[in-house]
Amino acid sequence: RCTPVSPSLVTNGNFMLSEIIISFSYALNAMSIVSDWTLIIIRIFVLTASKLNSCAKLIVLFLLGLGIFASVTSIIRSTSILALQSSLGYTYTAIPIALWTIAENGLCIWPANLTPYHPLFHSLVDV
Repeated sequence: RCTPVSPSLVTNGNFMLSEIIISFSYALNAMSIVSDWTLIIIRIFVLTASKLNSCAKLIVLFLLGLGIFASVTSIIRSTSILALQSSLGYTYTAIPIALWTIAENGLCIWPANLTPYHPLFHSLVDV
C-alpha cells in the first residue's frame, strides 16, 4: 500500500480508510448476491410454469444450479473481505478474494457457453 495507484487515493493525497473500502466491498457484494438470488428465483418460477418436458427442465435446472453455485462463491468471498484489515499485507489477504472472484466468473461463463451445445445435447438425449 505504499505506492497505490491514483484511484486509491482521496483528493487530498491520503490513503482511503480501509473501513470505507471494506464497507463498499460489502455493499457491492450484498447487491450482487441479492440480484443473483432474485434472478434465480424468478427463473425457477418461469421454469416450473413452462411446458418443457421433464428432461429439458432437468438440463435447465442443472445450468441454474451452476448459477446458484456461482452465487455461493460470492457469499464465501464476502467472508474473506474482513481479512483486508489484517496486518499481513494487502496482497497476502487479497489473494483469496481474487481466487473466489475468478471462480465466480468462471462458474458464470461456463453455463452461458453451454447453451450453443443444445443441438449436441438434443442428439444425445431426445429432448
